[in-house]
Amino acid sequence: MIRIAERRPPERVVKTLRVLEDLGLKRYLLTSVEYNFERLKEMTDDEMRRIKDALTATRQYKRLMSTRKVYPRKEEFKRWIENQSLEVIAKVLCRPAVLAETKVYLFWEEGDIHIANKHWWLKGMTLPSYSPHHTWRLYSLSA
Repeated sequence: MIRIAERRPPERVVKTLRVLEDLGLKRYLLTSVEYNFERLKEMTDDEMRRIKDALTATRQYKRLMSTRKVYPRKEEFKRWIENQSLEVIAKVLCRPAVLAETKVYLFWEEGDIHIANKHWWLKGMTLPSYSPHHTWRLYSLSA
């Protein structure tokens, strides 16, 4: 097993999550659309403005809009986010949580990975305990 890379989240995304936490949203629950929707219904106009500004500050417009357009501009994103319903904004709030995960890329050789009863583990390597802030990407050398 070879650990080849680790990618930390962009600082702008981390700052956005701090703003969302300051507004009372829990980082570990942001991936839940239902949780986000319930919290958004309780927010004031000023708090909604802070959320939209924080999302704009990430500069991750394509990922947040989930668009096929190659490079959406800031002005386009601002117009788009202003016209969205609470349901859509609740879905958008899930995306910064995923973007804020640390990505770890691993290579393994045949025999390094074991699968039993729908669970997998790696031979000779201890993964850190479950963390919602880490994503493990595995690539095989034997393919």
